[in-house]
Amino acid sequence: MKKLFYVLLCPVVMSLASCNMADDKDYENMANDICGCVNKSASGISSNMKDAIEKGASEGKDIETTMTEQMANDMTQGMKDAEAFTQLQTGMESCMKDLEKKYESVYSNETEEEVQDKLIKTLEGNKDCGFTHAIFKMAQQEMAKGK
Repeated sequence: MKKLFYVLLCPVVMSLASCNMADDKDYENMANDICGCVNKSASGISSNMKDAIEKGASEGKDIETTMTEQMANDMTQGMKDAEAFTQLQTGMESCMKDLEKKYESVYSNETEEEVQDKLIKTLEGNKDCGFTHAIFKMAQQEMAKGK
């Protein structure tokens, strides 16, 4: 049994009955919270770059290639977007710490890959989370390459 948020082991001293097992609503809530974090932290990224990231994810491209291609179209805006991605990372790190606390009592028997797949599928189903879905999908693809 693992924590849903970080897919960590549930302490052995806890009984199965005392763990709050994740259900579809937990995934939906977590996806909405993560999407909110990304949307808030990505406010400085241009809509053209966000659209390019979404398109790149659907085409199976990695984030670096996608950003480079978009930057070639408009170098000035591309540099601003690159800086905004740094702000996105900083904002996400802060927000994820808060979400870790919020979801610390939610557990799952699923593997890390299964949890990621469910979360990405949940993000995909939310029309307001296209950019978030693309970022997480690209990150998952990069992690899979590293294995």
